[in-house]
Amino acid sequence: DEECCETAVPGIMSVVVRSAGHGNGNLAEFYLNGLRASAVVRRGINILELRDDGAPKKSMSFDTHASGSDGLVAFVDALAEGTRVLVAARDEAASNFTDAARAALEDCGAHLIRNLTYRG
Repeated sequence: DEECCETAVPGIMSVVVRSAGHGNGNLAEFYLNGLRASAVVRRGINILELRDDGAPKKSMSFDTHASGSDGLVAFVDALAEGTRVLVAARDEAASNFTDAARAALEDCGAHLIRNLTYRG
């Protein structure tokens, strides 16, 4: 596993999400307690679902550049209340990213999703 950032404090989970558009690094990475989590990462919006103990449960990638946002909305809507997720955009995620997708991610606690721009 690749390491990142700072060492986790005992008893507190350290979470880092690195996300960049095509011209700014073209990456989506998730780190848990300083170690890179294994996740499916492709162009668009990438989501890592966590178990109650903070371990990775499932990762999904939604090509909101070419394929729209319906799959992303359906996935988020099916999550149990209180499910923790990490979200990162890679390459280009804005072209077919809908208001419904934005609202779904905001319902999960996303604070910066309205800043999503073309390959930004």
